Amino acid sequence: MTVSTTFQIRLIRNKDSKLQDDTLTVKKTFALGYYDLTYKDPVNNLESTTTISENNLFQYFGSLFDTLYSDQDPFVFVQLSFPFFPCLLLKTSELGSDSLRRNIQSMLNVTLRSWSFDKENPNIVTSYNAWNAVDVEDEIQEAD
Repeated sequence: MTVSTTFQIRLIRNKDSKLQDDTLTVKKTFALGYYDLTYKDPVNNLESTTTISENNLFQYFGSLFDTLYSDQDPFVFVQLSFPFFPCLLLKTSELGSDSLRRNIQSMLNVTLRSWSFDKENPNIVTSYNAWNAVDVEDEIQEAD
């Protein structure tokens, strides 16, 4: 099965205007365990891209959700668009929930563990055993 090679998180300032939304896009690179992360802020006309390891990506999203939750002039919503999952729209005020954060981390785990490049066409990313990736993660947590 061919799947999207990216996922996106949209930070919504005003639900009536997509033109003001910040976006984070994560794309798998050809280097195992590394991803391109692009942040776009159209209000300030800023865009930055970096290549980040999987471990640092998890830390980045943890810090991002902490700061979004604590922001004094917050974005109104966060929209998560991951392959294999329906698009989710969350209030930033809900990002303090441990249960929600664990579920988002699980979605991120499934997405990152499910991307595999097609050997015949490296521009295509295929899915493999997405649900077993979650089972493995659950077994690791149970062993601890």
